[in-house]
Amino acid sequence: MTNEDLYKLTLTILRKESRGNIIKPDRFSELLEQCHQEYYNQQIEKFDVSQTVHDSLRPFIVENEGLTVTTGSIALDPGTLPGEPSATYRHLIGAYAVTTNARFDVVTPQEWIERQNDELTAPTVTHPIIMVTSDSYKILPATGIVTVYVSYLKEADNEPFFDYYIDCNRNIQWMGVNAATYLLAPDEVYRDGTTSGNTVTSINRELEWADKDKINILSFLLEKLGISLSGELAQYAIAKEQTQNVA
Repeated sequence: MTNEDLYKLTLTILRKESRGNIIKPDRFSELLEQCHQEYYNQQIEKFDVSQTVHDSLRPFIVENEGLTVTTGSIALDPGTLPGEPSATYRHLIGAYAVTTNARFDVVTPQEWIERQNDELTAPTVTHPIIMVTSDSYKILPATGIVTVYVSYLKEADNEPFFDYYIDCNRNIQWMGVNAATYLLAPDEVYRDGTTSGNTVTSINRELEWADKDKINILSFLLEKLGISLSGELAQYAIAKEQTQNVA
């Protein structure tokens, strides 16, 4: 399900509600980006609560990113150098030491202090601990572990955008794949005003979510337009869109 599909569904639902074609593509893009972030934040609050939410956030999970430990610490830098965590880090899922395959216990600051002073649970190379601070991963023991694989949730940083041009019949046409080029035919105009005879490059960015989540995001978007997306209305819109595509 593409941004074009979502845009057409929105228009179909607006017409069903007798609102007319009242949302322009630029406004749709703004709302899509906003609702994408709102939905991400909602889902991340539920992370680990259920398998369903875990599956929903699967596109945002980075697995086994190899990082180098320096004196028991890994800086949460912008991620521009090899061995640095991604700039989009959001939530640590787990970590293990490369040489020993020892799994890290993810601890709170209070646990970090308590574990160091407890004879039974003091961190060792075979039973290490890891804590996330505002700017780094902290690891104990501080020596003996050189490389760590971490898995984490990344931010929803790929902001969606619905790119388009207007054809000679004044219809909105989706630009499709990001970075795809298109030569504007006579009487066609790109969204920024570029006219026919020029080649334009699409900056369309699709949502990273699965289709069922895209429908939920569409529901957020429609609520901002004053429409509640009931199950019946959603089914009508999807059926209507499928009919139009076949025709």
